Amino acid sequence: MVSHASPRTARWLVLSAATLACVGTPNGHSFGWACLLPSIRAELEIGSATIAVCWAVATIGAAPLMVFAGRAVARFGALRTFLVVWPLFCAAIAAASQIRSAGELLAAMFALRLLGPGTICGVILNTIIGNFFDADRRGLASMLMAAALYTCFFLQAAVAALVDACGWRRTMQLCGGLWLVVLGLSAALLRDRPEREARATDVELNELKPAAEAAPAAGLTRADALRSGMFWAVLCAHCSIELVWVGSNLHILDLLGERGLTTAQTALAQSVGAVTAMAVTVVAGLGIDRLPGASKRWVLVGACACGAGALAALRACTGVALGAAYSSLLGAMMGPLDVAHGTLYAALFGTRELPQILGVVSAVTMACVGASPLLFGIAHERTGSFDAVTTPLLALLAVAAAVLAAARPPR
Repeated sequence: MVSHASPRTARWLVLSAATLACVGTPNGHSFGWACLLPSIRAELEIGSATIAVCWAVATIGAAPLMVFAGRAVARFGALRTFLVVWPLFCAAIAAASQIRSAGELLAAMFALRLLGPGTICGVILNTIIGNFFDADRRGLASMLMAAALYTCFFLQAAVAALVDACGWRRTMQLCGGLWLVVLGLSAALLRDRPEREARATDVELNELKPAAEAAPAAGLTRADALRSGMFWAVLCAHCSIELVWVGSNLHILDLLGERGLTTAQTALAQSVGAVTAMAVTVVAGLGIDRLPGASKRWVLVGACACGAGALAALRACTGVALGAAYSSLLGAMMGPLDVAHGTLYAALFGTRELPQILGVVSAVTMACVGASPLLFGIAHERTGSFDAVTTPLLALLAVAAAVLAAARPPR
């Protein structure tokens, strides 16, 4: 833990902790499971639809707990919550190597989603960004954090090679040990709020906060935010993107496989997509800080447009080039969402009850995270193609973008 550091130093040390936490939680994401699932499916003798149901039940089951996660962060602070969650997450990865049935797979997915991206990368990290960075720097901080997450896509080829060399069980154990070290380093740098630094002067503390947020109570309450049309417009766009993103990644081998791509070609396409995602994330992160207030929502509108382009590229995909285009546009959709997640809610609704607001956001979006692979799986099971789900999702993205563009900011 960092103590007695200047506010400027503390800010960047805490951002380093947040980026490490993003890097260390891939096993809770859909793409963290993607290269493991073919081996798990074959060994447990279960179908892709069963896996999709396990993911849906696990994730939707974890979603309501995100409201309590927001309250826990608000009550105990980000640091204490992280110190409880971090070792449990790594233990859950190691325990997942002992999966013997579909029920145990469901339990593993529940634990890794709840303890990983749900709590650590969701409520905790975005609360930290909101607390430590003012409106002129949140986009930059969120961009660096989101770009760090996309480095995990480069690990997919390594994970696939490990699975071939030593099996998926041993691979899970190795992942648990690796992320234990990475998240331990993150815990050593993490702090709660700049106001808790004993040596910071009032002048130094004000450097960390914009004038509008100098008082701890700046912003809307959770109840006021929920009565705002803008909140639901942002959440609609957020959910639409999650519906496209998660199902695409969990079923990526089957999705691009039906377009003729091998596992190696899919990994290559994902790597190209990761580079594009990081580049677009950098542009979005640098640009969103320049946009005033509610104008930041245009970054999310653009993300929806990229998602629609990704689904259009998927329908036309016949080889590696279009597979890479699909993956790139998909990354260009998700990267700006990660930036907007860390900046837009704080910019629109303030930091007064930001953890509680983000808890509600996480609960709703995690329900979409759970439903997305299920929709993809059912569509493929019944029709033999993913087109039955990608076409309506393309339309949903267009509607969400239009609603968000027309929404009025809260007073």
